[in-house]
Amino acid sequence: MMNTQQISQINTKASATSPLIKLDPLVGLLTIKGRSLLNNAIEFYQPLIKALVHGDLPNKLTVDFMMDYYNTSSVKCLLILFKKLKDLKEKGHDILINWYSDEEDFDHIEVGQDFEDLVGLKFNFVYGV
Repeated sequence: MMNTQQISQINTKASATSPLIKLDPLVGLLTIKGRSLLNNAIEFYQPLIKALVHGDLPNKLTVDFMMDYYNTSSVKCLLILFKKLKDLKEKGHDILINWYSDEEDFDHIEVGQDFEDLVGLKFNFVYGV
């Protein structure tokens, strides 16, 4: 049996190079918003990834992904993050991923579709926000 731990909220403020990350397990909401231009993205995203793997999360989790730019090392970490969300879904969690984008930003929409295909999770594309 896997040892789970109660997780507290994660609340990382946005900067010029890092996104806001807010995980509220009590309401089942994860928000990732801003830009991710990190040199060491693994170090930055590791607490969130650990929380998704080992934390005691609610059965329903909504992910609001509102990023407008991310570098290559960040994309690799986001792929890991989405794979962990798929693992949760396969364990019976209800996972909703809202991918926010300007409807004219075809590159950003395509990245979301690529993540969707690579991970095998359905994304809800929200335009015009």
